Amino acid sequence: MVNFHSTISRRDFMKGLGLAGTGVGATTLIKPNFHDLDEVASSDKGVIKYPWYVKDREFGNPTVEIDWNKLKRRDRTGEVDRTAMLAAGGKTWDQFYDGMEVFAKQRWPQYKGATTRDWALLQTCMRTWDATKTAKYDVPRPEDNWGPSDFHTIAKPPMPKWEGTPEENMRTVTAALRFMGWSSIRVSEVNDVTQRFVVDTNSSGTKFVFDDSAESYTADKVTHIPNKYKWCLDVAMLEDSELMLRGPAVVARASFPQGYTRATFAMTWQMQGFIRGLGYGYAAPSDYSTPIGIFNGTGEHCRMGQICLSPTFGAYVRLHTRIYTDLPLIPTPPIDAGITKFCETCGICATQCPYGAIPQGASSWESNCGENWDDDRDFGGSRTMWNQPGYKGWRVDFRKCGGMCISCKAACPFNTTNQSFIHSAVKASISNAPVFNSFFATMEEFIHFGKTDKDPDSWWDQAGTSYGINPAFLRK
Repeated sequence: MVNFHSTISRRDFMKGLGLAGTGVGATTLIKPNFHDLDEVASSDKGVIKYPWYVKDREFGNPTVEIDWNKLKRRDRTGEVDRTAMLAAGGKTWDQFYDGMEVFAKQRWPQYKGATTRDWALLQTCMRTWDATKTAKYDVPRPEDNWGPSDFHTIAKPPMPKWEGTPEENMRTVTAALRFMGWSSIRVSEVNDVTQRFVVDTNSSGTKFVFDDSAESYTADKVTHIPNKYKWCLDVAMLEDSELMLRGPAVVARASFPQGYTRATFAMTWQMQGFIRGLGYGYAAPSDYSTPIGIFNGTGEHCRMGQICLSPTFGAYVRLHTRIYTDLPLIPTPPIDAGITKFCETCGICATQCPYGAIPQGASSWESNCGENWDDDRDFGGSRTMWNQPGYKGWRVDFRKCGGMCISCKAACPFNTTNQSFIHSAVKASISNAPVFNSFFATMEEFIHFGKTDKDPDSWWDQAGTSYGINPAFLRK
């Protein structure tokens, strides 16, 4: 590493802050903490650094006074729970929440009180919290009206079904699901075309049918999806943007199951519970993520084949999960960001694939797994194909790809955020002036952006970001 230090003086630094001439006190505030700005920014302690003005104290000497003669280990057997604590103060949970509403209305006179969606969000988060203690989670049925959670009794008054316009419902689910951790929220209408994305029978032998059932249910290995569920709500989860750059090393594969873990527990259950709390039903059949994402504008088809590439989040989208619901929503259309056209020229993901599983040529109707479409079971043949027929594009050779290497995803030029003007300009040019695609693809190779050649051990030496996701993506 180059041993370079800034030459800015403390006086110039203070002047930049507008504190020049404030006396010795202000100077001594920063003097013990650094010699120059680069020393402030560097540390070999392996801990996340606080701002420069935070001072270290002696071990065992915090800023709070402690009487060590009275601070003992405590026996918490039979500790009073929150409900009992409230009761000891003469309150019930109903009275507690009534009091909160009174205070809220005093602070915001225009506030009309908690709505069904407010309670739905609180209750689904409480239920998921309970699941961390009980190792179980039951999405409440509509007739349950939620009721108390297992550990923290939350009285919920009978609430009417949430009735909003499709526009209001879109804003509602977008706010709630982004809060739960999802990045992209898109919607497609369920009709004769989009129903083709739902598998007829999944790998465990469960069959999916659309009919006039009142609610979704499964019986005798048949899942019934009501025809009234006219909207497919599709949400996407991002994965660790730094860990991916260590592919194909073993440590990089951790980003793959971690994304699914967050989605399955903290996210998918909460999403389903929230929709139930609003008073609507849902079904979660087995379907195909990528074609639905391309159809609803989550992204475009790309050379990597098995993913849809987002113009905002690039290839950092780990997965999509969907529910089919009768909550009225606004369908989102397919998009054209020039991605599929760019992939015809680029091919960086194919050159980065260590197994040669991604085709380097032009898009085609072919399988890329040496299979004859005429032998596909869905067309009267004898076997299920490794790839899907019916579109012109690229398909991964799954005989070579294990599906979790992620080298291709990390190398994609679309992984840049739009914080930099040049990245925004390049993406805009790709979308509107594809004549420059070859130049931009060559430029990506030249500047070495996204290459998966970072030392795997170096990942352990950086503090990273929460959930491993670049905050610039989370603000989208």
